[in-house]
Amino acid sequence: MKQMDALQRQAQLEMQNRMTDQFGQAMRETFAHIKDVVLAVQKPQRADLAGLGLAHEARMRAEVLAYCDPATRPTDTHFRLPERPASELLDSVVSVAHAVDGEAATRLGQRLFAQVAAVAPEMLQLRIAEDPDGRSSASRFLEGVVRTVQYNPVMSWYLIDERNEPNGGSVGRLARMDPLHEVDYVDDFLLEMLMALRLHQLFGTGMTAGAAPKTTLATILPITVCAERPYAPTIQPFPREKIHLLSNRASVDTNALAARLLASAGIPTPEYFLRLSIREVVCKFLDLPCVDLCKLAADSGNPEPKLAIAAAHTAAARLIAGV
Repeated sequence: MKQMDALQRQAQLEMQNRMTDQFGQAMRETFAHIKDVVLAVQKPQRADLAGLGLAHEARMRAEVLAYCDPATRPTDTHFRLPERPASELLDSVVSVAHAVDGEAATRLGQRLFAQVAAVAPEMLQLRIAEDPDGRSSASRFLEGVVRTVQYNPVMSWYLIDERNEPNGGSVGRLARMDPLHEVDYVDDFLLEMLMALRLHQLFGTGMTAGAAPKTTLATILPITVCAERPYAPTIQPFPREKIHLLSNRASVDTNALAARLLASAGIPTPEYFLRLSIREVVCKFLDLPCVDLCKLAADSGNPEPKLAIAAAHTAAARLIAGV
C-alpha cells in the first residue's frame, strides 16, 4: 500500500510538472506573439514619427535657419542697437493677445494701462496699434518694443475659451499647435514673446521693475492669470502643470517670421534661439519673476471676487511701475 501511495504521489507530481511546463510554454508563445503584434503596430508609427521629424527639420533649415548669423556668439556682446537718449525711451508696454482672448484681453489690457497711469502718472507707456481685425501688427510691435524699457506680457490660460473649446488664452491656445504634425501657423503672441526675448537676451539687465536702467528691454515682467473661461468671476493660479501640453518643437511659421523681422532690424538670430520650441519659449518667461494676479487677489483679503480682482490689478500696476 505504501508503495502504491508513493507511486501515485510521484505520478501526480510528474503530471503537475508537465502541466506547469506546458502552461509556461504556452504563455511564452502567447507573449511572444503579443510582442510581435505590438512591434508590427509600432514600427510604422515610429517610421511615421521619424519621417515627420525629418520633414520638420527640413522646413526649419529651409525657412528658419537661413536667417542664422554664423558669427553670432550666444552672448552677442558685439551687437548694439543705435544709441537713443533716455528721454526717447518709453517705460513699459503691457501686451495682451487681442486675437485670442478678444474683448476680455482688450479690457484687461486697458485696465492695467489705466492703473499704471494712475499709480505712476510719469510713466510713459506704449500702446500697440491694432489692425481692423484686432490683431496687433508684429512690425509695429518690434518698432515700439525696441524703444521700450519694460515688457509686460499677459500670459493667460483659460480652461475653456469663448467657443467652449479646451485650452484658451494667450498661452493656453498654444497647446493647440503641433508643428511636428504640421498644425502650425503664426501666433501673434508667441511671435511677440520671441522678439522680446531676443532683445532681452541682448540688452536685459535682469533687474526688477523700477530698478533697471533705461535701456531697450532691460526688464521683462510677465503677468500670469488663469480662469475657467475669459469672463469667469474668479481667477486661479496659473496652471504650470499643463506646460507639458505645449509642443517641444519649434513653430516654423512663427520662428521664421520672428527671424525675418529681427533681421530686418539688424538684430542677429543665432541657431540656438531660432530652434527654441513653443514650450521652451513659454518656460523661459515663466522662469522670470512673474506678477501672479491670483495671488495678488488672494493677498488683498477682499471676499468679493470682483473687488479682489480689481485690487489685484492695482497691485500689478504698482509692481510694473516699481512703486
